[in-house]
Amino acid sequence: PIPLDDPRLREVPWLLLPSWFGESHAHSDREIENLGKYMAEGGFVITTSGQNEKMKGARFDALRRAMLSQELNEGADWRFVYLKPDHPVYHSFFDFDMSVRDNLNRVEVGDMGLIVGNHLAAFISASRRISTENATPAQGENNVEIVDGTRHLQFTVNTVVFALTQEGGVTQQLM
Repeated sequence: PIPLDDPRLREVPWLLLPSWFGESHAHSDREIENLGKYMAEGGFVITTSGQNEKMKGARFDALRRAMLSQELNEGADWRFVYLKPDHPVYHSFFDFDMSVRDNLNRVEVGDMGLIVGNHLAAFISASRRISTENATPAQGENNVEIVDGTRHLQFTVNTVVFALTQEGGVTQQLM
């Protein structure tokens, strides 16, 4: 783990934000500012949206504050978008139509992104927990779900490959 206010953050090409990202009092102004600088300078962040968040809510507010700390304006310098199935993050190594979803029988919004210029700075999955079509539903006294995480791991590989090869990303800048 690396703290969001650590200057070395801008040397990391792929960053997974914790599930509590965006909760009130979870981050200092300095951490939010450094995160904004990281994303504006080519960093790639992965996070999830909260339940029923559609470009609004605590995580989105924290990302907005991060961009505002860099004096970047929503709509002009950066924007939230729904990612289309042909986005390169879904095809950078393995082929997907969208990120791996949980098996709940509910309507999901698509994956979202925070785009700075033409750079995907944040990948925001609507999935709260990951399993695959090969999962065995929770059973027995321990109520444990058995999951084949192959597709989840494959999608993780996609995000890493995408972050390492994205035009204008941290890796290209460090080289």
